Amino acid sequence: MIINLFGMNTLQYPLLYSIPVMVIALLLSNLNRNSASILLPYWLMGTNAQTSALAHRAGLHLKQCAENGRFLSQSLCVNSWDGKQGTQNEPDVHLIILIHGWLGNPKEMDGLKESLIEQSQIQMENEKENNKAPLVDRVVVHSVRCNNGKTSDGIVAGGQRVAVEINEVIQEIRSRQTLDGKHHPNIRLSIVGNSLGGLYGRFAISEINWTDDANDSQQQQQNKAQVIPHFFVTTATPHLGCGFQQTYLPLPRFIEHPIGNIMLRTGQDLFRLPGRRDIIQEMTFSPTFTTPLSKFHKRMAYANAHGTDFQVPLPTAAFWAPTDSIHTLIENDETDENLIPRGVALTLTTPRQDSFDTTEPKQGTATSEEISKQLDRLGWTKVLIDVRHEMPINLNEPSTLTTDETIKNKQKEWTSKELLQEFDTGRLKSLPIGHMVMVANSKNEFYRNMCKPGIPIMDYLAREIITTAV
Repeated sequence: MIINLFGMNTLQYPLLYSIPVMVIALLLSNLNRNSASILLPYWLMGTNAQTSALAHRAGLHLKQCAENGRFLSQSLCVNSWDGKQGTQNEPDVHLIILIHGWLGNPKEMDGLKESLIEQSQIQMENEKENNKAPLVDRVVVHSVRCNNGKTSDGIVAGGQRVAVEINEVIQEIRSRQTLDGKHHPNIRLSIVGNSLGGLYGRFAISEINWTDDANDSQQQQQNKAQVIPHFFVTTATPHLGCGFQQTYLPLPRFIEHPIGNIMLRTGQDLFRLPGRRDIIQEMTFSPTFTTPLSKFHKRMAYANAHGTDFQVPLPTAAFWAPTDSIHTLIENDETDENLIPRGVALTLTTPRQDSFDTTEPKQGTATSEEISKQLDRLGWTKVLIDVRHEMPINLNEPSTLTTDETIKNKQKEWTSKELLQEFDTGRLKSLPIGHMVMVANSKNEFYRNMCKPGIPIMDYLAREIITTAV
């Protein structure tokens, strides 16, 4: 799409286009129910009595995990069939924690929650039809509530609240020695953090009660559920922070300071302002945080490519810097091709290294390059998302919007520097609302309608989380 402003082609005058694009993106990124009622007609926003996003997809048999309990009563469950009770190795509970981002709310990730419930039902029905023992006996999906309206007091405070809530959910499961008459020896834990929620998650795992109370007897410990790290997923999370020119439009350091302070403690953390605890750097190099993160069966980072994410651009979401860190292209099986949505452009992995350098850089503040290489040593799967074709305003030439088949065939190994050159393109060529679209953001009815194109991407993520066996 080419838009004319005052009779002038915006491809020839990109600065004229960039101003309204940035204003619209800022308004959309900060939209919540209260402010939206001022900017949008009431009929677009719905009412407080509006049902959750989960009520919109037909065929889902939703069930509360418990009628009582502080958190399980607010979580959703899918139960397996009863055909394989009494097996020697009883199946686990799969607890999936969803963590919303800055200025978000517990409904923000309802799009993914819906996909997880649907994929769980499909998986369990398939197991029943094939007379297979279930991978898990119950899937519990819980959206954290502790940070609702509290995302401005920093990564540490928010991460600590998330840890407390996760521990309480785990404790509620542990305290129920039987659920529907079945004993659950293990809890398989997956965490999905959106945007700032990914950083909350990285902090929270350092304070999760992974083992039972050491004061319990051996018999008591055998009867308790063990917590097994399964998936740790971030979607558009600023792993490098926002400082040192990690914003959509690179800013001088002296401008980053007032912006960070305006965003209060969270902004100071994200922009890594001096004189304060650099939690971005600490979570990258301290074994307090890297050790539990390394224990997860799989670490995944979803990132928007080609300039479609205003809040969290590609370099910080995929923690890419101009380094020689190797990424290997994953080739999908032919049988999986029909399951890959158009928005999933490429999937790459970094090799996991058994030993980690836990010595913080001696020269004070770590650079983006140092943080990038250190995180890559943990071994990640990085999924590049291309939603340019879903942007309401798009100045890209049609030929550039095709899936990068030529890139897939070009080479199998890439350095971070090469990936940046290939995919960190297209800024100011579309309305950059991919941050919301990718996760099918559902924090209110306006967002849900606007971000529907992200549902297939969330279905794709949910399918991997649910169907991957350890």
